[in-house]
Amino acid sequence: MPSLAPTPNPTATRIHDNRYLKTLKQNSHAFILVAKPRDHKALFEDFNSLQKPSYKVEEKKIIHRFEWANGLAINDRHEDCLVNVLEYWEEHANGKRGRCVWVIKFELNENNVYQVMRVGRARHRIENETFNTLKIRGEI
Repeated sequence: MPSLAPTPNPTATRIHDNRYLKTLKQNSHAFILVAKPRDHKALFEDFNSLQKPSYKVEEKKIIHRFEWANGLAINDRHEDCLVNVLEYWEEHANGKRGRCVWVIKFELNENNVYQVMRVGRARHRIENETFNTLKIRGEI
């Protein structure tokens, strides 16, 4: 799996800004970026309208569910900027549930969606820990 591109301040950069994704692609960077329905209405409409492959992994007391689609436009203004979308749900034995959606550079399939989820979650955890540390120190 290629190395991931360094991420600028996520509050300053939105992935629906096509320039950011084009720069990542032009520089041959891989990316796994969180996508939110409020920021990507057209992307989510396209994704939800498709018949998608799905995959399920049962791990200890957690069920992981995945759906994905390859080659979708990031938004309706930038139909030339194609991304791959992974939707992930986790369900714990105690009833706790979680969901996340990522846009990804490389093609998704049953053999890599679990690994992509792990990388996406690890990246999120690292960013949260960094921002929390900076907040505690009063640096942001």
